[in-house]
Amino acid sequence: MRHEDPRNADPQTRRLAQVILVCMRIIRRINDDLSALIARVRRALAPRKKFRTTVHSCGKCYLANLDNTAEVLAVAEGEHFK
Repeated sequence: MRHEDPRNADPQTRRLAQVILVCMRIIRRINDDLSALIARVRRALAPRKKFRTTVHSCGKCYLANLDNTAEVLAVAEGEHFK
């Protein structure tokens, strides 16, 4: 099958060829963006190494409530908290 050179084609055929090229470029760009997004999602969903902390006994807790962080830090740093 022989294709004619689009430069020698009528204006309507040339315009159609331009539109097709633009569509192909857009699709290519969407495919690149989509593949990058899929790669990011796969990395985010990949199983991660489990994080473990070791338990250490620090002795008796001197404060009844540890909810107020400012108070806990003040006591730890030797300030009198009011």
